[in-house]
Amino acid sequence: MQDNLAIAHSFGCLHRNAKAYIVDACRAWNLTYSEYVLLLRLYEEEGRSQEELAAELDLDKAAITRSIQLLEQKNFLRRETDAKDKRRKRLFVTEYARTQQNELQDILGTWVEYLSEGISKSERDIVVQALTKLAVRSGEADFIGNVRKRIRQEVKRS
Repeated sequence: MQDNLAIAHSFGCLHRNAKAYIVDACRAWNLTYSEYVLLLRLYEEEGRSQEELAAELDLDKAAITRSIQLLEQKNFLRRETDAKDKRRKRLFVTEYARTQQNELQDILGTWVEYLSEGISKSERDIVVQALTKLAVRSGEADFIGNVRKRIRQEVKRS
């Protein structure tokens, strides 16, 4: 039980501290954490739709819509109508965003380097593999089904 609490606490600390670091480092561009993550994804592959990004980042459409609108206002991205489906908009980074790309990507790189200090490459590879597996597994969790299952088990015991 104690290990479970320590693991949950560590995950929470990593997330909160990473978010705080990124928000502070992005202050010069007035970017939020969500905007930053969205922008990094678009640097990797432009032309994604809002729906694709929402699914990939596991965010609701309203949150993605807000971030997209703000990134447009800040001149980081532009929308283009999909050639095949006129209802769908594709997202692309602007020229301004391209000029900021290296500096913005370095923010995350600097954070990861800081965290990884004193950890060998093989240890880091193991951590990355394990965290990736945990993230995938957590995304597959059926919380509603698990709650219902526990309720049924408790009813049977009563």
